[in-house]
Amino acid sequence: MNKNKLLISCAAVLASLVAAPAFAGVATITLPPGAIDGIGPQQYDQGTVYASKLLDQQQAAGLMPGNTSTFDFATGSGTFAVLVYSHNGPANDPPFQNSMESLANGAFHDTWGMNNSDTIGALRDLLTIDNVMYQPLFVFDHNENQRSPNLNVSGRVAVYRNGVQIASWALDTNPNGSYDEAAKVTSCGDVSIGQNPDGGAACSIFVDTPSDNTYDWNTNGSGKPDYFAIFKQFDLYSNLFLDSDSLVIEMSLDGMESGFEELGIAGYLIDDDEEVPEPGSLALACIGLAALAMRRRRR
Repeated sequence: MNKNKLLISCAAVLASLVAAPAFAGVATITLPPGAIDGIGPQQYDQGTVYASKLLDQQQAAGLMPGNTSTFDFATGSGTFAVLVYSHNGPANDPPFQNSMESLANGAFHDTWGMNNSDTIGALRDLLTIDNVMYQPLFVFDHNENQRSPNLNVSGRVAVYRNGVQIASWALDTNPNGSYDEAAKVTSCGDVSIGQNPDGGAACSIFVDTPSDNTYDWNTNGSGKPDYFAIFKQFDLYSNLFLDSDSLVIEMSLDGMESGFEELGIAGYLIDDDEEVPEPGSLALACIGLAALAMRRRRR
């Protein structure tokens, strides 16, 4: 770490000594930067999708040394700081709009946040924790309760200013950089991937992946996150966006049979190869720098 980076980090550490996080309960994770055991996330247009239970198994197998994230945390009403979509219709804290109400059966299409209530500034406040600026992590709980488990999903995340769209990122199967609602992604309920995938699973993906292991999981009513979606091109803290801009999320689901799917917002970082000192070590380094500066000033 060079001197300028250390000085900036020192300023953040000193600020953290006097400023407590406003939203300490927000779930956060650190995602791996690439493939693990030959298996990486799936790319759907501009959306990158990770399977939480795959990450959990890989971490338990010791394939992510140093990553202490919990990928299998509890979901459900009351456990997310912001719920975008839920069967229970819980109230989000202001200024976030209440969640869209899910359907038990059939198809769903709706848009959240179009009423200028869900601001970029509010999301920045929510996801800045201990002076770390987390990016938005969209957490999907599949939860088809052992019925026909495969859903079809597409959606987008957008930023609006005064009712006019200024940026948008799509999650669908047409890699053209724009939202194609009909080009839906199959959200698998039973998955087997890796070296010897189970041919009897309802949805087998990564069949040709050179993996040393086989990973299996199902997403049928666990009450845990099933899929994480991120948009790497969406920098929440970019100076292109104003605090007053609106966050808008559009969702389209086909094949629902039992309801209770949920989409919530958490925070993520991508694992960086650069070694960053722990806060305690960094604080000691800052104290050392301050002492050195005082010594030079006296001289």
